[in-house]
Amino acid sequence: MATVSNNFQQSARRSALIQGFLRIETIIIMVISLIMAALCWLNVFWLPETWWLWLLLGGVGACAMAWTSTRDPKLVRNIANDIVHEEISADTVRIAELQAGVARALYQHRSILKLMAARTEDFGNLSASLDEWVTRVYTIARGMDTILQHPRVLEHFYSVMDHNQVKDANLDSIASFNNAAALVTANHVNEEVDEDYNKLILARDVVAQSREAISQTIDHVVSINEVLRHTRAMTLTHEHVTQMMSMLSSELDTLAESQRAVAKLAMAYGVELS
Repeated sequence: MATVSNNFQQSARRSALIQGFLRIETIIIMVISLIMAALCWLNVFWLPETWWLWLLLGGVGACAMAWTSTRDPKLVRNIANDIVHEEISADTVRIAELQAGVARALYQHRSILKLMAARTEDFGNLSASLDEWVTRVYTIARGMDTILQHPRVLEHFYSVMDHNQVKDANLDSIASFNNAAALVTANHVNEEVDEDYNKLILARDVVAQSREAISQTIDHVVSINEVLRHTRAMTLTHEHVTQMMSMLSSELDTLAESQRAVAKLAMAYGVELS
């Protein structure tokens, strides 16, 4: 979890540093130092040989001003939030149900962080856990989308299903794949299955697990949103925040298990996940 959060935080601090150099206060410091350096160099003010000192002072002042921007937690958090939503896009997922899941997760992520920013309580690492949560939802959805849309996987599905009167099955949705895979595996429940059918059974189970993990974890995280939304006039205790962290930690464990299953399915088909 720390790795994902730290990556977002580091990117946010770099962006905050750049923005710090563009602040009006920083620009004023640089302009004044340039003017003073020019006046000294032209022997209009003070000693001519001290022009470099003004440039040095101006550079140090500008750097100090920019550095303070990286220490503003609210600014860094807002930038990190924007980075998360730039790197994670529902549009990169093609299967409609998975795309909708990513969109829901992104909405909850932004909504919860907005509610947290409006409160005075110390939420500790809850925001970092939310970054990790939405990243894992996206990783699972993107992984399943890549696998189920891969030409090698589709060719295998249809070759196996051809012998079970489902060769015309439409595999452009999770539900249609589940129905077709269930029919194939049900017809062979009492038969000795070969590697092809073992792969299909694995795919069926992983798809079901991932689908459930994404749906349930989003529903559970919605409860955090509801708690924050309906307790605006109340001060949440440390115990409340701890409970949120504990619940979110459980969801991360569920998603981690699903991630491992998706990776196993990708390995079975030789599909490389980005």
